Amino acid sequence: MSLRAKTFLHFLGPLVFLTVSVCAVLGLLTWTQQHEEARLQGKTYVRLILHHAAPLILWDQRVALRDVLRRAVEADPVVDYAFVTVDGRPYVHTFRRGVPWGLLESTTAGGRGEDGVWEWEDGQGNVHYDVVARADEGEWAVHLGLAASAINRQVWFRVRRIILAGVLALAVGTGIAFLVSRRLAAEVERMMRALKASETRYRTLFDSSKDAVMTLTPEEGFLSGNPATLALFGCRSEEEFCACSPADLSPPNQYDGESSVTEAQRKMALALERGSLFFEWKHRRKDGTQFDATVLLTRFELDGKPYLQATVRDITQQKRVEEQLRKLSLAVEQCPVSVVITDTDGTIEYVNPKFTEVTGYTAEEAVGQNPRILKSGRTPETLYQELWQTITGGGVWRGEFCNQKRNGELYWEAVSISPIFDSAGRITHYVAVKEDITQRKATEEALRKKEEQLRQAQKMEAVGSLAGGIAHEFNNLLQAIRGYTQLAAAELDPQGQPYQDLQQALGAADRAATLTRQLLNFSRRDSIRPREISPNDVVREVEKMIRPLVGERIVLTTQLDPHVAPILADPNALHQALMNLCVNARDAMPSGGQLLMSTKDLAVSHEYAKLHPDLQPGRYVQITVADTGCGMSPEVKAKAFDPFFTTKEVGQGTGLGLAMVYGVIRRHEGSIHLYSEEGRGTTVRIYLPVIAQENEPKHPAQPAGGTETVLVADNDPDVRDLATRVLSKAGYTTIEARNGEEAIGLVRQQPQVALALVDVAMPEVDGLEACQRIKQLRPDLAVIVMSGNELDRQRLALAEGEGVELLDKPFPPELLLDKVRRVLDRCHSLVASAPP
Repeated sequence: MSLRAKTFLHFLGPLVFLTVSVCAVLGLLTWTQQHEEARLQGKTYVRLILHHAAPLILWDQRVALRDVLRRAVEADPVVDYAFVTVDGRPYVHTFRRGVPWGLLESTTAGGRGEDGVWEWEDGQGNVHYDVVARADEGEWAVHLGLAASAINRQVWFRVRRIILAGVLALAVGTGIAFLVSRRLAAEVERMMRALKASETRYRTLFDSSKDAVMTLTPEEGFLSGNPATLALFGCRSEEEFCACSPADLSPPNQYDGESSVTEAQRKMALALERGSLFFEWKHRRKDGTQFDATVLLTRFELDGKPYLQATVRDITQQKRVEEQLRKLSLAVEQCPVSVVITDTDGTIEYVNPKFTEVTGYTAEEAVGQNPRILKSGRTPETLYQELWQTITGGGVWRGEFCNQKRNGELYWEAVSISPIFDSAGRITHYVAVKEDITQRKATEEALRKKEEQLRQAQKMEAVGSLAGGIAHEFNNLLQAIRGYTQLAAAELDPQGQPYQDLQQALGAADRAATLTRQLLNFSRRDSIRPREISPNDVVREVEKMIRPLVGERIVLTTQLDPHVAPILADPNALHQALMNLCVNARDAMPSGGQLLMSTKDLAVSHEYAKLHPDLQPGRYVQITVADTGCGMSPEVKAKAFDPFFTTKEVGQGTGLGLAMVYGVIRRHEGSIHLYSEEGRGTTVRIYLPVIAQENEPKHPAQPAGGTETVLVADNDPDVRDLATRVLSKAGYTTIEARNGEEAIGLVRQQPQVALALVDVAMPEVDGLEACQRIKQLRPDLAVIVMSGNELDRQRLALAEGEGVELLDKPFPPELLLDKVRRVLDRCHSLVASAPP
């Protein structure tokens, strides 16, 4: 049979049709009393079917029809159903007890039989239903042919006891199918348009993406690739790209040495399992060049089949930049100087490990703080103002700070601070590079002091050159004056006036000798006569002498350390140096004040020696002379040790006092430090090394005088005559020589000469050459060299170890006799101990 069906044109059409159909069917059932029960049951099923039909409008006809029946019978506990298949065709089998068999005849146009047609019509057109009723093993079956079905599939319903439900389900299902078909068509059209738009958008994104985007499966390899993919891998077309396998676009091994093929399979499997996977990968282009990339694998499904989308980004440049940043970071972290980064307000945001090493502040302690935590108060505020003015203006500031560490220790830094600009040229941060220059500063300070000492030495040298030039002749004059005066005084009555006059002359000669010695002391040309002494004894002697001089307005106190060790020093020179310091202190307190002299045992450490390079580590005696006087200005302090520099009025000072003190202390291998401020007094500290061990016991004094022959060689007749008279009076036989050549000849001619007393400065052949030639003639001959000049003594120092003794001018007669006797005795002992 042929079936025709027309589509409902409006949404209300099926509902009207459905309502009319239901009413018509119900009308058919009401004409007979015997079917009242079925009619009542039909109302129930109609209500149930209409209730459950609403959710089915998006289903196809077959599914809708089947589900309507299922929902209907599920709602009635006495109705059961089953889905069966007969000859490959689906059935819905429903049954209910108590429904008569002949009910089908009253609802079919053709009545009971093989064929029957039931046609319903409405104002919109006809809908035909072909109803075939046939017996199948004693059961009625209804064959429903649905001409409007989009599925075009026959559905068989085995109906045995519930015909009304089947008929209504057929009507409802058919109506819903028509409605759904129409709406589905519109929805499909809308979805197709949306799908096409979505595909267009996706394709646009796919093609315009700067990242390489491709689709693939583990089995089929690459399926597509966007233009960025082709450019990244160097392929001319998508077909060429898809012809490559993942192994073709990867080197044999990855970063960890694993096979690229094995790793690729593993990562694709993980992405399919997890849904996505992000990792770094080493790729290879068609030309063989390699590059680093990040890969994002994303799983998606199409028609139930899983696929992968890969998004690949070339990070070669990024890796290069990261490597540069890593190197830069390591360089900053391992930098031998401190690096500090702050924001524009000066708040610290970063410090490197060297900062912690230098300052003692950890990064956690420093970050968030201001660099002012390092301020020591030693740097002028004007320097900080200049700093900020420079860097806020975009400039680079360079300078030095005296800062303070976390533990309070001071240190010096050389600092360079620069602004950091963003791309718009705005200052965002400041970076400070700071080098610890504490050691350099100490070295510079030591060098400065050395330079000061050098300048001082040069000043001394300038004056010393003048003094040394006249010292020899001046000492010769003093030698003659003192010697002859002493000889004359020895012949006079000590109670007489002539004797007293000669003593006055001797006093004047002594003062002249003292002046000469002062000149030689500060010029470092006069040798000292060191011996073991107690510093406390020297201070006590100075106290006795200075107390009457300071007057009642000045309070003089001493603080002596009883544990100070003895020193090796010239007591007279040290005494004179301390006297000069005390006199200067007195003169600085005309209105009175306090004067302190003290001694202290001091151990100089390596650290202290670094700050005072003129000292060596070890034990010292510190002698301090301090006053509360007017003090010195920085300009005066800088020239305090200069010879002939004085702040006193003309005629009240020679300017040699502190210069002499400086020379004496340096000759004792000591150091002198001056501390003074205007209005706050002056403190002078002297550092003298202590004796490390006891000196050897002194030889007992030998009696002056003898009977040996002594050669006296000096070009000055007064000195020569004085020496011969002193020696002759002591019992010696003397021979005189006027120059070195004559002395050499006399030694050669007079074998009885036991000792040669030679002046170093003589014409023709000087004393040094004469001594050398005399020792060549007579190696056993004792030689004493007289000199009033330090330079001459330095020249003779090498000869001292060869049996040559030195005698400083001017010398008293007893010193000459003592020196001659000791030298002769030593020579005699050497001759006696020599093997025959």
